[in-house]
Amino acid sequence: MLNKLLPIFFSPIVLVCLAVLVGAVRRQRRWSIAGAVFLLVCSLPVVADRLFAWSQSEVVDRTLTGAPQARSVAEAIVVLGGAMGYVRPSGVPIVEWGDAIDRVFGGIALARDERAPRLIFSGGSWIGQEGLPSEGAVARQLALELGLPADRVEVSPQALNTEQEAEAIRKMFSSASPKIILVTSAFHSPRAVITFETEGFEVIAHPVDFRAPVTRSPLNDWLPKPDALEKSDIVIREALGRGYYRLRALLRTQSPRATNEATP
Repeated sequence: MLNKLLPIFFSPIVLVCLAVLVGAVRRQRRWSIAGAVFLLVCSLPVVADRLFAWSQSEVVDRTLTGAPQARSVAEAIVVLGGAMGYVRPSGVPIVEWGDAIDRVFGGIALARDERAPRLIFSGGSWIGQEGLPSEGAVARQLALELGLPADRVEVSPQALNTEQEAEAIRKMFSSASPKIILVTSAFHSPRAVITFETEGFEVIAHPVDFRAPVTRSPLNDWLPKPDALEKSDIVIREALGRGYYRLRALLRTQSPRATNEATP
């Protein structure tokens, strides 16, 4: 629950609303001004793109195509969810893919390259989409249409977050420390690796969906944009998530030791 609440309270929009509210209650304009300045800064592409580049810096050189040792065969390729949703343009729900569809195509490409015998798509689940095919099921169908054999493509049980994904997928392996290639967005990869390693996996990270642009426009860099605000929000959420999962991993690592020390 904590890992869900913290990003909400530290979202730029929520912080700005809190600053305006505090300013109104205390009748101090500096709070509202500070909130407006913070909103402006988070909405600048020059700031958001640099934050995004920082969030991807841990994994930018860790793709499988770069390191020869990373070409070793793993037990499975695991593709995390978060790339698809449903929209209702005419009352009937239809599939809508987002930028993170690179995860799906990245996993399919690795499977075609015979990096592992199994391709596992995370089930994925969103509140309000009950009764609709899960993201994993839709991704599996796409993989089959692109020529992968049905017996190589699997879908994990549905999960609401990365922690639940790791727990659900761990149950699909019988080995003590299964080796997997973990495919997810670059900004999400550090947190995902921590989570899956905590569940006992040996992880080869394969980040995709890099979003920090290569080319820059000096004029557009300094004009506030909604997508820049969204990027800033993602980076803040990921930073908090990494902290939460690192702390969780540390506590789980130390827990058995503490139990042994307490035993007479």
